[in-house]
Amino acid sequence: MLKLNNELLWTFLGLIVTNLKKFTGAFMKSSLLKGLILVATLSTVGCVDKIGSPDNRIDAKLELNLNPFYAAEAEQVQVQFTGLYKSEETNLDAIVQQKASIEKYEIAKTVQYMFGPMTHREWGGPQKGEKIRILTEDIQIFEDHSLIPYTYTATWILRSDFAEAGFVELPIPFNTDVVFSKYWKKCTDSSPSHQERSVFWYYWEPNRYGCDHKINEHYQNVKVTVLEKTESTSNTRPEYERLVRFDGETKKMAMTFAFGYVEDEAKADPFKSYDSGMREFRKFVKTICELLVFYDAVESSLMLSAYTDELATVEDRAIGTRFSFTKDEIEYQINIVTSSDVDQMDLFAKSFSRDHESFFAWFGHSRVGSGFDALMFGQKLNLYPERYSLTDDYQIIYWAGCNSYSYYTQPFFDLKGGTKNLDIVSNGLPSYFHYNADSGIIFLKALISPELNLTYQTLVSEIEMRANFGGSKSLVNVLGDEDNLD
Repeated sequence: MLKLNNELLWTFLGLIVTNLKKFTGAFMKSSLLKGLILVATLSTVGCVDKIGSPDNRIDAKLELNLNPFYAAEAEQVQVQFTGLYKSEETNLDAIVQQKASIEKYEIAKTVQYMFGPMTHREWGGPQKGEKIRILTEDIQIFEDHSLIPYTYTATWILRSDFAEAGFVELPIPFNTDVVFSKYWKKCTDSSPSHQERSVFWYYWEPNRYGCDHKINEHYQNVKVTVLEKTESTSNTRPEYERLVRFDGETKKMAMTFAFGYVEDEAKADPFKSYDSGMREFRKFVKTICELLVFYDAVESSLMLSAYTDELATVEDRAIGTRFSFTKDEIEYQINIVTSSDVDQMDLFAKSFSRDHESFFAWFGHSRVGSGFDALMFGQKLNLYPERYSLTDDYQIIYWAGCNSYSYYTQPFFDLKGGTKNLDIVSNGLPSYFHYNADSGIIFLKALISPELNLTYQTLVSEIEMRANFGGSKSLVNVLGDEDNLD
């Protein structure tokens, strides 16, 4: 069972001392302060084992994803911390009645701000499915606000050195209002698109130069404890034989490599655009031409109309290219497509749930979790069952966008019904456009050369080394491979 740690108690103390000026009477001030100092001191020396009822504590281990996992430079861990949420509600009964709503909407949105420091400091990121629970017996009511303690438990990808240390100290705001201070834009980076309120949680970092956020006023430092580590897989492989579809006459394998723009351009020509994403697209195509020179590959255009709604009126044009060739009696189809005037979700839906291809990779923005939102994808399946469906065939997804581990792993395993027929390769940190083509080629070579029998550990490590060569960490990882057949 948990207890409020010393740091949380001293956070309580700092906040209350800050607000003492709102109370009248020297006696009240001195008595309250002495009492709080006593509680904090007793906790420090071990005389106070816990605050509040033990029945109100959250169990250390919850039903979170701890399936086996592999990353070259990270671990998958279950973590927990205790934090404080500052609310304008001063009625204890109202807080207790609204407990579930406060946990799900208010506190969940507040802890989302962990993305900023975790990404900026290259620590890792959380996976969807966190568990938040208010400690109702420890709620503190004041004249114009309340302090609500809560526990947070989740599965994270965490850089190996921090996972081995067993803990990290992480800044967390007291709520989502206090962060919008006079100079809040100094707490994000200089890009205008990153200084929007809607995405501030992803870029917030109180350590940035000029940021006016202060500890115990705008945010708290919580001690995040590693409770458990996931088993790391070894010598696991894509199930190469299951990627091949056999219709009774022909063996086939189809795959899509989709490339996004850094900045979307209306009616852009991906074959001429100077956008960095499109330069990677053309580099990828050129490399494939060189790889397939001995296989008499046939190249054809991929048209915009193939990826848009059947009822939509579009000015049709080429937005990608396809290579078809035969090797070792297997007919390969490699689709290289761009998000030129087509939503990235539509690119994925066509490959994964309409054509039921063996492999799909996305090299572009994750859109901070909205680009391939599993709930929206599920709605697409329900709205258009005649066009889209899930298959029991084995598939691989490579989400090469930023922080894709956090957004697009567990929700898609849930949709697919588990890990048996799906493997997912993702990034725990941002991934930069300048090595998208190289990362894609690493996977392509393995898929069209199954005789090499390359392991996921080799592929993931090679992609991570490519990121390191470019001066960054991506924390590339694989999930779902633990039940793959040798």
